[in-house]
Amino acid sequence: MIYLYPNLSTPERVAAALRVVAHFEKNLDTGVCMAAENSLCLFGNESHAGEADSASLIVSVGGDGTVLRASKIAVQAGLPLLGINSGRLGFLCALEVSELSALTAEKLQAMPVEERTMLSIRFNGQTRLALNDVVIARSRLAGTLSAAVTRGGEQLLKFRGDGMIVATPTGSTAYSRSAGGPVLTPDSGCFSLTPICAHTPGTAPIVVPDGDTYMVSITDTGRDSADVLADGVPLGSLNEPLSIRRHDQNLRLLRRKEP
Repeated sequence: MIYLYPNLSTPERVAAALRVVAHFEKNLDTGVCMAAENSLCLFGNESHAGEADSASLIVSVGGDGTVLRASKIAVQAGLPLLGINSGRLGFLCALEVSELSALTAEKLQAMPVEERTMLSIRFNGQTRLALNDVVIARSRLAGTLSAAVTRGGEQLLKFRGDGMIVATPTGSTAYSRSAGGPVLTPDSGCFSLTPICAHTPGTAPIVVPDGDTYMVSITDTGRDSADVLADGVPLGSLNEPLSIRRHDQNLRLLRRKEP
């Protein structure tokens, strides 16, 4: 049984999800379940409604954003994740929808699995997960904010600018890289702390070990608040320090087997 996590935002993506369901059910003789609302969208009923904990694999159908959202379900369920790309960007996906017809049970079983670090963010009394990054950014286009990062009471970084990005190795090739951050290999055991448009002279991105807990504080926002986003999803305004650490479980991400 697989648990399907699809992006159903366009007719083309609905068609791609239906194609994936048909391939797994008919060609791989594998059952497919999904959230009830997705079953209603695809089939007009809840015939495929089910929970992730009844499956042995999570399959996302969409782009990298869909993989990011599905990663939380996969980690919480303790299941590997296969990304099938039906979107524009599919760097985290192992397959394109156009390659689906060649996928056999044997090829699926032989796909290598990469361990990917997840961030655990403690914010406003809740714990959130992120595969790529946590972004702290000023709310308005105009103005700047002052931020500080500490570890065990020791200040590691303090600057004034537009915000900062705390990225995993997976996220180091995304927004963090666009902001001038370093590229990290998946097995590096590090996070990157990347200021966004820093106004403080000499401020540069730094790489830190992922075995510690890091506290991020906003020391001055002027007239504005600072917003927190985890994998691009807004979590709210940063009114008190938030903590970031490596999550106890890694994401197991299926990858393409190279010839």
